[in-house]
Amino acid sequence: MPAASAPEPVASAAVEPAIAVSEGAAVVPVEPVAAAEPVVGRKKKRRAEADEAEAKISAAAERKERLRKERISSSIPDPVTPAPATAKTEAAALLPSATASASATSLALQRRQSLAQETLAQVQLLWNAGSREPALELVREAVTAVERSQPVDAPLLAQLVREQVRMELVQGRPAAVLSLLGRLEPVLSGQADLWAVRGNAAQRLGRHQEAVQAYLAALQLRTGEPRWMLGAAVSLAALGQLDAAARQAEQARALGPVSPEVLAYLRQAGVLLR
Repeated sequence: MPAASAPEPVASAAVEPAIAVSEGAAVVPVEPVAAAEPVVGRKKKRRAEADEAEAKISAAAERKERLRKERISSSIPDPVTPAPATAKTEAAALLPSATASASATSLALQRRQSLAQETLAQVQLLWNAGSREPALELVREAVTAVERSQPVDAPLLAQLVREQVRMELVQGRPAAVLSLLGRLEPVLSGQADLWAVRGNAAQRLGRHQEAVQAYLAALQLRTGEPRWMLGAAVSLAALGQLDAAARQAEQARALGPVSPEVLAYLRQAGVLLR
């Protein structure tokens, strides 16, 4: 604010020189008085001072708010490393969802098994009625559907495959059986009877080495099956491995009665039997 003792505004023209003190002395001019600050200038100055004060107040308020937020943030626990109680709570919250997922999977498997049983019933009705090709087509579709489902229900797939390979062999299609069982080997490698069927199909096609391997794989999973031993003996005899064929045949005979026709074939092939 202007000082209270500011001089009154005067004209900007120079003041007349002061009267000399004595005649002949140098005349010293009096400095002119500066013009007073105009009214408009005073208003601008006041506005600038008011703006400056307002800016200081605003800066102080922002600083105070920032400090308050920092204090609040420091009191909140880090979400990346929750406390043990929080971790336990989150783990417990996951249990219901995992249980629900397992329940949904179980229901889906039950529904799939029910549909497969219905399909097998229809297949058998068609087969017994003489509609063999429609029956085969239906069971093939069922096998493909179960094979593509995730996760694969291996027991259900094996049940459907047993029906299909039985029908394929009756229809005289051992090559289709070998193709199917070879494709599904990763899933059905633990099914002893299907290994034996594979050996039978290979034997019908004259692929005796493959037949021997399949029969022996079946015997590893289920020992004491005379029929599979005789099947291996027949293919071994066809390969000229007469001693191995004789061992398989004698083991089968030791377990019980065997087919006289198979024994006659082995003797004709040169296998020495007691």
